[in-house]
Amino acid sequence: MRNKLIFLFVILSSWSYVYGSDFNDLIDAALASDNKLKAAQASYSSVLAGAAAENLSTLPGLSFTTDSNNPLYKYSLGEDYYSYPVERKRKHTAGAGLALDTLLPGGGLLNLSGSGSLIISSPADDEELSYFMSPSAGLYFRQPLFTDRSSKSMIRFDSIKLARELNVLSVNSESRSVLNTENALVISVYSAVVKALSIEMSLEIIEQRIAISADSLKLAAEDEASGKISRLDFIAEELSLRRLEDISRELLYQYEAALRDIKNITGSELVKMPVLPLIEADRTVLAELEAALFSGSVQVQAASELKRILEIQSAIFPDGTEPVFEVTALINPGSTDPAEDISEAYDNLGEAELNTQLTVALSFGLIDWGENKKRRESDKAEIEAARYLFEDALRQVSLSFEGGLDSIKNIDRQLELIETELVYDLDLLEREKSRQEAGLSTSLAVKAVELDYNEQLNQKEMLLNQRTLAVLTLYNIAGRRLAELF
Repeated sequence: MRNKLIFLFVILSSWSYVYGSDFNDLIDAALASDNKLKAAQASYSSVLAGAAAENLSTLPGLSFTTDSNNPLYKYSLGEDYYSYPVERKRKHTAGAGLALDTLLPGGGLLNLSGSGSLIISSPADDEELSYFMSPSAGLYFRQPLFTDRSSKSMIRFDSIKLARELNVLSVNSESRSVLNTENALVISVYSAVVKALSIEMSLEIIEQRIAISADSLKLAAEDEASGKISRLDFIAEELSLRRLEDISRELLYQYEAALRDIKNITGSELVKMPVLPLIEADRTVLAELEAALFSGSVQVQAASELKRILEIQSAIFPDGTEPVFEVTALINPGSTDPAEDISEAYDNLGEAELNTQLTVALSFGLIDWGENKKRRESDKAEIEAARYLFEDALRQVSLSFEGGLDSIKNIDRQLELIETELVYDLDLLEREKSRQEAGLSTSLAVKAVELDYNEQLNQKEMLLNQRTLAVLTLYNIAGRRLAELF
């Protein structure tokens, strides 16, 4: 069995070097190779960029425009029905415009536009040119009404502010998703290493017990040959050795599986088992975590923000059935006389009469068969459900934190007990060594007592690692970034 263990460590030493004894290297490798974490980080970047774009979209925008009345360029040849007598003319038209769009605090839209075109025309069979200018200015205002399905107010004048708050909430949600994924990965790495270390320590103890049992079997063979013990006693000793070897083989398989788990989490083989750092957390630290529990807990914050998101959506997002108020205004000069050049065409604009057009429109549904009422009921029910989820999150987080504290207290009690046992085992070991020197005990008995002492030391180390794992869980519940603790 000892040869099998040596063979395992030879295999480990032949793997390509990835980690030393620094646990931080293990954490960094896991964070760098985990695809779930990469996906969460990419999603966060996407939402962050989208939120920035949404916020920028609320700022005024200026655009260059052309349309059928003011084309960038248009050529036409045909009958001109606007001249008398009607004659066939050739026309070149060039135009453009600027439009200023801005969202209003109440969720409405305001568009200011200015455009103009220059028309150069001539009879189809003549080269004499005539110049005309055709400028215009327009205004368009659109305001949805009663978009707030929660309070039924006509206009929410904080719509842009609420929309930006919604973007912040979306970014926070994705940020917490990244934190959740990262913390879960850190806990997985620590747990996997704790498991592997525990099995490794058990293997060492079992190998020492096998060595003691093998020596004891040799003595039993001599005693059987001399008639000091019976054959059954010898067989019992032999069976004890075989049981230990079976346990060793099973632990060896578990150890190989534990190493594979570490490889699956970190993405690479492990050369040397890292030294696990211990995170101390006294009563003061635990009290600080508990005091800031609800303000930092990912679960509580997610439930709280879900409720707020639903409230904002029901307040500012139109559903397409609400009334809409619109105003359209257009100003442009009337017809002008033909000009011989561009300067004269510009001067003619000052003599033209202004044409003004104002349109006010209001549209709303007369019969919706109760659709709006049901939408309001749906929004109210969703918000109510989110409130219950928030209250449940407060309860669950509080219970989880209390459970973590109880786990730490239980581990501390076990550590106190082990400290007492270590003192007892150390005294027992010294006494057994004295008995051996006096010829009252054997080297096998000393080794057995020493092995019990070492086993208690291993148990103490495992409990300290388990305590750190429990502390990490509490930090995670409180919404702290675990990678910063190492």
